[in-house]
This record gives sequence, C-alpha cells and structure tokens, in this order.
Amino acid sequence: MRILLLIIFSVFLVHSKALCQDTFEPNNSFETAKSINFGVALNAAITSSSDKDYFKIEISKPGVIIATLKNVPTNQIYVVSLFNASQQLITSDNGRSTDPAFINALRCSTGTYYIVVEGLNGDYWSPNQYELTVFLDSSDIYECNNLFSTATPIQFGVPVKASVYDEGDKDYYKIELSKPGVVIATLKNIPVNQIYVVSLFNASQQLVTSDNARSTDPAFIDALRCDIGTYYIVVEGLNGDYSSPTQYELTVFFDSSDIYECNNLFSTATPIQFGVPLKASVYDKGDKDYYKIEIPKSGVVRATLRNIPASQTYVVSLFNGSQQLVTSDSGNSTDPSFIDALRCGAGTNYIVVEGLNGDYWSPT
Repeated sequence: MRILLLIIFSVFLVHSKALCQDTFEPNNSFETAKSINFGVALNAAITSSSDKDYFKIEISKPGVIIATLKNVPTNQIYVVSLFNASQQLITSDNGRSTDPAFINALRCSTGTYYIVVEGLNGDYWSPNQYELTVFLDSSDIYECNNLFSTATPIQFGVPVKASVYDEGDKDYYKIELSKPGVVIATLKNIPVNQIYVVSLFNASQQLVTSDNARSTDPAFIDALRCDIGTYYIVVEGLNGDYSSPTQYELTVFFDSSDIYECNNLFSTATPIQFGVPLKASVYDKGDKDYYKIEIPKSGVVRATLRNIPASQTYVVSLFNGSQQLVTSDSGNSTDPSFIDALRCGAGTNYIVVEGLNGDYWSPT
C-alpha cells in the first residue's frame, strides 16, 4: 500500500510540473525570440527578476497590431511592449491582475515585430503564468494613409468605411476636380463618446474648411472650389485625443450643377442674355453670384429673383460699369425680389445675387 501511494504521489508531482512548464523558454533576447501566431493565446511565466519573454511576429500587410496581457499574478505589475525590426520601442502598457494590459499600433511597414513581456523594472516576477494574445487587424483597407503624401484616392459618391484606430491617427484621402464646383463631405457613424473632425485642404495643403462630428451629430462640410486639381479630405480625432476601432463612414460628393460658377467677383462675372431665365445657387455663406450684362442703348433694366429657398432671404442688386450700386431689393420664398432702373447710354452693368448680409444660403 505504501508503494502504491508513493507511486501515485510521484506521478502527480511530475504531472503538475508539466502543467506549469514554460514551453517558450529560453526566449530572453531579441535573438532568441519565439515565433507566435496571431489570435492564439499563449501562457508563459516571468520566473525571475531578470527574466524577459521575447516573442516574434511577422506581418505581410499593413494593419493594426493589438496585444492583450491578462491573468497577471496577484500583486504583480507586468509590462507588454511592441518593438519594430530595428528593436526600437513603439508602444507599451502595464498590466495587473485586476487591470489587463492593452497595446495597439498601426504598422505600415511589413516584416518582423517583437512583443516583450517583463516585470516592471525587473522588480516583479512569479512562477504563475500570464496569458498573452496578439492580433492583427487589417480590416481598414485604406490604411496606411497618415500623410498628404500617402493619401488614398477615393471616388465621389462612394462611402468609405475606416477607423481612427489609435491616438494621433489621421486618415488622408485624395480627390481630383476636373472642373469648378462644390465639394461636399459627410462624416457619420462616429463611435459613441468620440469627437471626430473632417477637413478639406487644397493642393497646397492649406485648410479650406472643417467640421466636428459626434455619434448623434454627423459632420458636414461644403466649399465652392474654382480651381481644378487635387484636394484632400482628412479625418481625425479632435486634437488627436479620440480614437476607436469602430469604423466611421465618409462620403464625398461633387456638385457641378451650377454652371455659372465660379462667378464670385466683378472680374469673374458670368455674361448673361436679356430675357433668358437662369438657375443657380448661393451655395455657402458669403457666396455672391456676379452676372454681366451689356446694354446696347438707353433703357430700363429690370430683374426678378424668385424660387428663393424657404426660410432664406436673398438680395438682388444692380451695379453700373464702375461697380457702384444703382439699386437693390431683398426677397424670400413668398415674396420675390424685383428691381428696375433707367440706364442712360450703352455699356456694361452687373447683377449680383447673395444671401442677406452673407447670412443666408442654400444648395437650392
């Protein structure tokens, strides 16, 4: 009976030791780092004050590397860190038994990366095993587009779904204008408790306009662009402080239906004919539409302005060839505006349409 008990007891001890064995050792340096797979939880231990566990991962395409470290032994503080192929630190986080560690970093360069687990300052260790899992999220097909120089070309009218994945991430998109028109961008599906910013930049990378968005309040920007060429749309967390793996939805449109634009100055006034109705828009705040008429002889110039958008007040004005105001009238959706003025002699005159004090406008 004693012999049987001794044998059973011995077998139990050997079996328990196998359960606690760290199969990844030795892996105490970059050179001896053990290769691991994405999405597979591994269990290992920091068994001495000088022990560090090095793991190696390979990425074949850009994406976000994510690592979680949990089951940290009680009263211990462990650190999980990400290093690039040059063994330079990218990011790190501390973990405790009640507060797992989490790191994530967008990586645009493919190749080898390292995950390192250690006790904080070498002061913490335990024979108990932690659990480490590493993921690669490559679902955002528009990354890596964090600079004007790496901006992703997108098409008008096609929704783009992407993420501001980590703090400081900015998503740059590129659009091409072949003719003057209004660039419009909507940004929605913002993660809860996040504030994102969508901005329009010109080819010189100068800000044109921007707007903030929240989960309950999508962003909207629009701007008349008279110069053709390249423009950029940029999406980011407000002041770089907001990020989430949840995808937003960005859609950019181009409205070139107003064939009279760009006519925002006397010098760019669009020539028009007497008696021919024209349809156009005061598209954004401050927009003014200038038209040029040529008077062949003395007579009365009359202009009517109607179909004004609801809740808007527009002004139609007549200017002489010296760009001096002759007369004007305001109108709204129920009260069209009307001007008439006797003009003595032939020459150039101008008709100008604008929102009252620049405060009223509509794409209608």
